[in-house]
Amino acid sequence: MHPNPLPRSLAARAVAWSGAGMAVLSIAGFAALLAGGLDHGARAGTGRATPLGAVAIDVALFSSFALHHSLFARGPVRRLVSKWLSVELERPAYVWLSSLWFLLVVVAWQPLPGTVWQLSGAGAQE
Repeated sequence: MHPNPLPRSLAARAVAWSGAGMAVLSIAGFAALLAGGLDHGARAGTGRATPLGAVAIDVALFSSFALHHSLFARGPVRRLVSKWLSVELERPAYVWLSSLWFLLVVVAWQPLPGTVWQLSGAGAQE
């Protein structure tokens, strides 16, 4: 751990704060996906995949996101990143990359046919 991980320069702070904004945006996109607010069939150039194809795409998307998280937590990768970025930009760069990757997962996610789960009772009322 670095003694002072907070960015000192104005540019580094701008990168850090904009990364936080991107994280919020990616989480909002995920919430919209869960709420059914993203129409994946309306995107240009993309058709709905077959159910097996959708599962394969979704597993690959989720796995790539999980792999990114696992790799960037490892010492060798962190040392490699520190050769390219200053100490104050390491964490913001990770946040930016994670947020953009998560947004990619949200946008590329393939819906599956049928109902996976259904809530009933007071908690499910609109």
